[in-house]
Amino acid sequence: MISYEEQCIVMQNVMTVFKSVVPIRTGNLKNNAVKCEYKGDGKWQITIDESVAPYMPYTNEPWVSPKFHGKKNPNEHWFDDAAGLIALLLSQELHGTLRR
Repeated sequence: MISYEEQCIVMQNVMTVFKSVVPIRTGNLKNNAVKCEYKGDGKWQITIDESVAPYMPYTNEPWVSPKFHGKKNPNEHWFDDAAGLIALLLSQELHGTLRR
């Protein structure tokens, strides 16, 4: 296992990549709701505090309300795409292999 200090550097890179794809309208989601926490024993958790940004799930999903007049959500699936980017980054940073 890599040291805690090395893990911190890797997770700083992960958070930079993750936050680079977070949709920005007001900056609240990116700057206040996204959190990264060390859970111990080499485990880290990235969360989005929905009490801070309760609209977060809607930023990732297709728009179905008639108020959007059939327009597509430009951020649709951003969270899923971000997870893929993080997996790729971690495999590179940790010299691992990415498999589905």
